[in-house]
Amino acid sequence: MQYYKLNTDLPEIAILTGGRKKKSKKKMSRNSSDYEDDMMSSMFSKEPFIEEIDKSHPNLINDFKETFKQKCPNKDYMPPILPKVETIVSFGDIHGDYNLAIELLTISKLIKVDGDNIKWIGGNTYVVQVGDQIDRCRPLGKMTCENKMTTNPDENSDVKILELFTNLDEQAQKEGGRVISLLGNHEIKNIMGEFDYVSYEGLVGFDENKDLETGKKNRKKAFEVGGKYGTLIGCTRMPAVIIGSNLFVHAGLVDPFIAETSLKTEEDFEKLCVAIRAWILGLVNLENVSEIITGSKYSMFWTRLIGSIPEDVGLDDPVCKDNITEVLKLFKIGSIIVGHTPQSFLLTKDINATCDGKVWRVDNGSSKAFSRFDRSYIESGLINFSRRAQYLKIVNDDEYYICDEVGENRYRM
Repeated sequence: MQYYKLNTDLPEIAILTGGRKKKSKKKMSRNSSDYEDDMMSSMFSKEPFIEEIDKSHPNLINDFKETFKQKCPNKDYMPPILPKVETIVSFGDIHGDYNLAIELLTISKLIKVDGDNIKWIGGNTYVVQVGDQIDRCRPLGKMTCENKMTTNPDENSDVKILELFTNLDEQAQKEGGRVISLLGNHEIKNIMGEFDYVSYEGLVGFDENKDLETGKKNRKKAFEVGGKYGTLIGCTRMPAVIIGSNLFVHAGLVDPFIAETSLKTEEDFEKLCVAIRAWILGLVNLENVSEIITGSKYSMFWTRLIGSIPEDVGLDDPVCKDNITEVLKLFKIGSIIVGHTPQSFLLTKDINATCDGKVWRVDNGSSKAFSRFDRSYIESGLINFSRRAQYLKIVNDDEYYICDEVGENRYRM
């Protein structure tokens, strides 16, 4: 049996940036590159999250459903556990690249574009985009994202992308389909007012402003709890979702997280998802919610554990066995699908599976946000082949196809 020593503290594109920021002592905050060796060993200083919820908010789910109607008019509450469907299409991280979003939706034959009119033609297909639709920039050393030269090419498309996926979900529901957008760590960072990965154009051009400070101020107001886009995210973005036997989550749901939060049932999973959404909407003020989101390397929005496992490792290998066995058993699922960790940079891979097909990684770094780190692009203007637009298609709940504009290949163990 072959064993792998993983770098679970992998910062975002650490192989290229090499830098880590020190953790702020002033507030609960987390940068994508902020995985320090002295990270707290335990997520909570208090009782486990589910136990706290049961005591402080015993009717959390039903209360949220009622409040949701008022806070999110014209939106229907969607539970995080859904029955299996005929076809699921899953997209990786978009990171402010509007053309990538359109390309993925087009090559998967889900939309028809007629000028500014984008029409859903995917019928009853379910789409799951795994989060991080926003934040076009990647800081590098002293080149912060407020520097106009840091992001090239740049664009101010974050809001446009958020609204695109929201609108397509509304269209898809009329045909029996869904376009489900997950909550990623970069949506969370914006809600918390952390804009260190927002590009220059995303700041200066926000809400039609033309200066940096006004743009930052207006963006903060719009994305904060109760703000226009903070509310949009809370009403429409899911922390995680299970469809049939497939669990979709931005970074990963791993056994240590299950143990530390004391998740024991499918109802506990719904409580977790509801609590996070209620926190974003300003409906609860639970200290432990922010700790779940930002306070541990096992966070479902930040962990690199399963995103950095080498491809085709067996399920009996300790790195798989110790991290996903309980998750698979608890939720009675066959696979976990994640984004967050760009496979083309970490493993020089396309979308891929590991742990005997129980883990799928769908973020292959296609966004132009990563082009400055692509040696092929720098030297020739052509992206590395593994960064081409790709998506995962799941048919009949358990058939997996890696697809691009040319065609599809079925995954077989």
